[in-house]
Amino acid sequence: MLVSDKINEIAREMYRLAGYTVREGYDFFGATHPQEKRALYQAMAAWEMILGDSPDLESDWSE
Repeated sequence: MLVSDKINEIAREMYRLAGYTVREGYDFFGATHPQEKRALYQAMAAWEMILGDSPDLESDWSE
């Protein structure tokens, strides 16, 4: 799993918490809708706050 996949997973949860649904596997990086973009920005901000660094989207994510 890439870091970008994890960011998408976080964005999907942010979107759900805002009361919206999106299909599994949806790529928020291609979003054009304002609420979808907001979920992505929130996911990126959460990543930076928790890990203290901007995400390297092409890196592998290991839990």
